Order: sequence, then C-alpha cells, then structure tokens
Amino acid sequence: MASAGSGGARGLLDFLEQGVVLADGAMGTLLYSRGGVAEGGLELLNLTHREMVQQAHLDYVLAGARLIETNTYAANRLQLASRGLEDKVWDINLWGAKLARAAREIAGEPVLVAGAVGPVGISGEGAQEADDDLLRAAYREQMEALLAGGVDLFIIETQADPRETVAAVRAARELCRLPVVVEFAFWPSGVQEGLHSRLTLSSNGEGEFVTASGYTPETVAAYLARLTEAERPEVIGLNCGSGVAYLVEVLDRLRQALSFTAFWSAMPNAGLPRYRGGRLFYAAGPRYLAEQVQPLVQAGVRLIGGCCGTTPEHIQAMDAALRTGGGVAVRAAVAGGPGSGAGSMAPRGPSSAGASPGAMAQTSATARATMTGVTPATAMVAAEAAEVAGVPAAGKSLLPVKTPAGTPVAAFREKLGRQFIVSVELDPPRGSVARKYLQAASALREAGVDVINVADSPMARVRMGAVAAAFLIEHQVGVEAIVHFTARDRNLMAVQSDLLGAHALGLKNVLALTGDPPALGNVARAKPVYDVDSVGLIRVLSELNRGQDVAGNPIGRPTGFTIGCALSPNAEDLDKEIAHFRNKLEAGAQFAMTQPVYELSALERALDKLGGCPIPLLLGVMPLHSFKHAEYLHNEVPGISIPEKIRHELELAGEDGLRVGFEQAAELVAQAQAAGLLAGIYVVLSFGKHEPVCDFVRRVRKLVGGVRDEGGEGGGD
Repeated sequence: MASAGSGGARGLLDFLEQGVVLADGAMGTLLYSRGGVAEGGLELLNLTHREMVQQAHLDYVLAGARLIETNTYAANRLQLASRGLEDKVWDINLWGAKLARAAREIAGEPVLVAGAVGPVGISGEGAQEADDDLLRAAYREQMEALLAGGVDLFIIETQADPRETVAAVRAARELCRLPVVVEFAFWPSGVQEGLHSRLTLSSNGEGEFVTASGYTPETVAAYLARLTEAERPEVIGLNCGSGVAYLVEVLDRLRQALSFTAFWSAMPNAGLPRYRGGRLFYAAGPRYLAEQVQPLVQAGVRLIGGCCGTTPEHIQAMDAALRTGGGVAVRAAVAGGPGSGAGSMAPRGPSSAGASPGAMAQTSATARATMTGVTPATAMVAAEAAEVAGVPAAGKSLLPVKTPAGTPVAAFREKLGRQFIVSVELDPPRGSVARKYLQAASALREAGVDVINVADSPMARVRMGAVAAAFLIEHQVGVEAIVHFTARDRNLMAVQSDLLGAHALGLKNVLALTGDPPALGNVARAKPVYDVDSVGLIRVLSELNRGQDVAGNPIGRPTGFTIGCALSPNAEDLDKEIAHFRNKLEAGAQFAMTQPVYELSALERALDKLGGCPIPLLLGVMPLHSFKHAEYLHNEVPGISIPEKIRHELELAGEDGLRVGFEQAAELVAQAQAAGLLAGIYVVLSFGKHEPVCDFVRRVRKLVGGVRDEGGEGGGD
C-alpha cells in the first residue's frame, strides 16, 4: 500500500485480494456508552469532544481493526438540517476524517480510514418524490469534506432505499476513484410496534427479509444493476439489521441476484437488539461474534466488522478468530502493502480463503449451520415458541377451572389446578400425510403426557390446519389436544364459524393467540386479517361459552371451551406485558402458558408484578441441546434470555450438552413446582425431535408426581 491515507486508489482492493480485512465496530453506541451525549447528535462530538472520538478510533485500532470508519454516519446536510446544524456539514466531516487519521498515527499502525456515509433520511414515498440531483448534491457535499480530511475510501452504509444508494455511489464516482463499499440493512419482515419492540425472526429461510423501506435483496440488486460498469461499488454487503444468524442467507440471495462481481462485506450488530427502559441493549458478547467469523469467511466475506452494540472487545475477539482461523482463512496484514514481507500474513488453508464471491453459494448452507449451531428446524421451533407460549405467569393460587353446568367437560379441564399437567407441542404436518406426526403423538402419550398442543401454522408457514391435526390426535391416538387458534387468518365471522366447527368435532381446549404476521411466512401474497387480537379472541370464546355469538345471537347449547392465553416473563416491557395479560384475564382466560423460561427469578418477577396468577399456569420449557444452541437462542431469538451460568455449564459439558440441558430443565421444573408456582409444564421440542422429550416427560413424572391434593371433582359452578 502506498501508505494508508496517501492515495492509492487500489488500497482496500489489494488487501481484499490478499485475504480478509477486519474493520472496526460500532461508533454511535460506543460513544453513547462512554457518555457522549450531544443535542445535535453524536456526529457533533467531532467538534465538541474530539478527544473522546479520537480515543474510540484508537481503541479499535489497538484491538486489531485495520479499517476504521469516521464518526460521520448522519453528517449530511439533510440529516443535520433537522437539528439546525446544516452549516456544520463541512466542519463535522472534515474533523471526522482528521480524528480517525490522528488515531492511526498515534497507534503507528497501517490502517485504512473509511468515510462513513449514511442515509440522507429520505425513504419510501419521500425518496420517490425527491429529486436525484438533491440527493446527489447532499452526498457530494459530505464526501468532499471527507476527502479534504484524507479518507482512503467511502463506506455507504445502513442503506434502506436503493435509490439513495445509487445517488450516493454516483456522487462518489463524480469526485474521485477511491474504493466504495455499499452496505444494506435487512430486517425480518413483520417488525411491528416500533423498530425493536416486536422482532420475530425468519428462522428457516422460508420467510422474507426487507430493508426498512421494504426492499428485498433481489430488488436491491436490480437497482444496483442500473449503475454503469465504471460506477459500480467494489464491495457490497450487509450491516446492522437484527443480528448475525441470517447474514449468510441474505448475502447469498443478494449475490445470486447481482449482475456483476464484487467483494463481500458483513458488519452485524451484537446480536438481536432488545429494548429496555427506553434504551437498546445488545446481548451478544465478544466470543459469540468471534464464533461467527469463520462461517462468514466460508461464505465468501472479505471485509468483516461490527455494527450497533459491538465494542473494541468484540473486534479484539474477532481479530483473534481470524488469526487462528482453523485452516479457513487468516486476515490480511495491512502492514507495508501487498506482498511486503515482514508482518504480512497471506491467506492459508483451503481455496475458500481466497475464493471469488461466487464461492458463497456453495458454502452458505454449511456456514449457516456452523454460525447458529442449530438446524433450521431448531430455529423455527425456538421462534415459534416465542409466539406460542408468549407469556410468563403462574400464580401462587392454583384455582380449579369452573365448568358451566350442563356443558361437556374435557379431562384437561378437570385436571387443571388439581393434577400436575404435562403438555408437549407438536407442529402439524407440512402436507396431508400425518403418519409421522401421529407416531410422535402416540410416543408422547405412552410417555405420560396429559395433552398435546397443536400449533396453528406457526411462523405463518403453511401446514395442516390445527383443528384437523388436533382431531386426528384425539381420535386416532387417544390423547387430548389443545388447539392453538390465531386471529391472523380469519375475519370475525370465520373465527366464530371455525370455533363452532372445532367444538362440534369434540375439541374443547383452545390457546388464543394473535398470530405471526403473514409477511413472515412462505406465502408472499397472503394478507393478514386481525379482526381481533388475542384479547378479542378470548372474548369471542367466552361469549360462545355463554351460548351466544359476539352479536348477541343465541347459538343454542353453550360451548364448553377451556380458554388459554400466553404470558411472557421475559418481555422487554414487563409492565406492558402484565397489563396485556390482565386484559386477557378480564376477557375470560382460564389458564396460561408461558414462553420458554430458563431461570425461576424471571417467572417470580412477573408474578410479583401481577400479584400472583389467579388461573392455572403451565411453565414453558424448551430443553437446551448444546452450548451453541443456548448461545443462538439467547442472542438471536426475541423474548428468550438464558442466564450465563446455564450457558457456561453447557459449554463445559461439551458433547454431553444434551444430557446437561435436560437436567437443567428438570431442575427448573422442580424448583418452580416446589415453590407452588405451577399447574404444570408446556414442553417445546428442540430440533423437532420428540424422542428426548419422551424421556424428559417420564423423568418429570417421577420428579414431581402426578396428583395435587386439591379435592373435589371437575365440573359444576
């Protein structure tokens, strides 16, 4: 390299051809964590707190980063104007570049300085109405100042609207021939109630990923194809987004759709963002990010760094992983330039280390499995559990459910609050053949389950209807079922009709759920209905149990539904969750099932806020199979938090993780039952396999016994 910062248009490309280049981590979240608060935004710290910004850059360089980004993400005129700082565009960007270069000089390390350029803040319809010249002018102004400060390349990051991206790339090409990196931020579709308060991951590759402006990877690629050969960016990739787990999948889709060749980059957040107390938190620690390095390299990624929530500690761990790449790849040494002898580390190991971007297609499946440590089926089960048992709760008073006189009584209803219930969830078949599904149900019956939960097309993926699947279980296997019933697919008329039909078939137990958005699923054109949510659905069931529909029209003999609901002890906003749960109680919920819980304190906190649960509670239990399984669930799945102690025990267990995971689950059940918090448990399958759960059910039966001495018979008022 000619020396970082001295020009040399090929700088970055030379290093990428040698091997993997490690970039820095987050700037905004790091500065904020260090007390960097400025009314005009964190970019203003370039003028008001230069030492703090310079130190952040220096810490990343000392951690091993060989590419650092300027603190100028939102420093364009259109963004700054909203804060009354449009006259500071030049100064903020100029000093942003100078501070990064100063950190490089202090460290004495050959480091590339990338001018960070974010969205101009116009997206969706606004972008369509915006003039291309306006967009390009805003980017040119920012880039001119960064060039004056001495940047070595531009990184156009966290892009949501490819129209803005095209304008930014063209602005860069009009000014110079420095390398250009373009990175998009993709999220699982179905993000609701704010950016981070309701994230549901597409867990098996069948769901959709879109930018914040609604563009798919294929649409983004189509926009990039509008660039001429001379305009095309040298590096294309992903940053930010919902976490690490699906980067390879989205990169693969983008690669397949792209009409030209480029190097690939990936700069993920530190796991799934969680919103607590008005702030965002990122759960993934340095080790977790380091474990994702090899899968990304195997997938053809050459520029690797971090985004929101990552710190110098994360980058240090990733640097160590690249240096000891286990025969996959070693990062390029940016020391003296390509082929310079001392300190230079050429790529070693299989050809994938130096492979072209096309290698990604051949390795994506393996990389995905290595990254998560779980199969797609496992991820699906985990994500489904978050919606299915979406609630924590159990009360200290286990009150038997009362049955209206003259209505049919299900065995499950009679047991609630009197016997310890063991329930296991099964997903219906993907097709019309139910042989394996019924075999699993039969094995669970023999193991001693009281009832089988039947999911309703979880994650909005087409499966046999829950009502039909539950009917088969009850009539061919001889074990009672709980039908998961969602409001997602049905208008109010269909809701009532289907419930009446289920009751006529003898199905009496219903778990009332809102349901995952269809956009998450595998039917692209499916439309949501949501005439009612879970609370409204409970009211419908209650009215049917009173012998009338929601319009007050008599239906003849009242139904005898046992009505269940969800409660989540790990909810990010627990007060909101408790308030929602109270609404379910008021609407007529008769029992509750929680999301998978891994520590008793989480359940106790929820119950304390609730003042005890007045209805029988079934604790959600999903036994862990390995350390990687635990790490994935903790860092990437909404609503699941696994204590460090449990994850550490699984790490020490190594290949014996399956046994240890089930022992941990059994211990939790024993603790909760001894504390008088439970009416039973609700077991979610891991890896879609029922065999280990059968053994677990037998163990729980021996551990807690079957019958509570509550006295009395079921039924009555």
